[in-house]
Amino acid sequence: MDYENTRNWFVNNVDFRSRTLYCGYSPDLEDSTITDPMGTTFIKGIILLDKDKGPIDIVGYGPGGEWSIGLAMYDAIKNCSNEVTCTFYGECFSMSTIILQACDERILSPNCRFLIHEGVDGVPEDTVRNALAKSNEIKYNLDLMYSIYLDRIKEKKPKYTKSKLEEKIKSDMYLNAKEVVDLGLADRILGE
Repeated sequence: MDYENTRNWFVNNVDFRSRTLYCGYSPDLEDSTITDPMGTTFIKGIILLDKDKGPIDIVGYGPGGEWSIGLAMYDAIKNCSNEVTCTFYGECFSMSTIILQACDERILSPNCRFLIHEGVDGVPEDTVRNALAKSNEIKYNLDLMYSIYLDRIKEKKPKYTKSKLEEKIKSDMYLNAKEVVDLGLADRILGE
């Protein structure tokens, strides 16, 4: 057994032999949501794996998380020179669904649940100018989210509109793996 590689796998979430990066719970992080510590570990791992030629696999469990670090992870995947395949197990919620859209191949386990929504954010009690600035930032992020989803949906359904997606996401939209594939936000179900 390659104990050094196994240690990397469990501590840093990277298996260099199989070129696999795990996105989710780690004993060191004590959390499975997308946070700065998890995201920075993920970005380091994918940059290291991308230095060599060959496909990269991401395996994840995704309860969602922070927007900014999630976008950084999305950008890191999009900028890979190698093909990236991502498989989510259990759940792919909120920010995890955005990260999935960056991958070349998007796979969900048969019982994976999927949640898209407009996120959770609020305008803090502050000056009017700061509240307006925060409001503008929320609108920018919301437009970006819709753009990311629509780019992938339109690969399968070219006539799909932003207004149709907005209507679906008025409240939390939970989908099963088949519904996600039918919508165009995943490519296939694991094992099918």
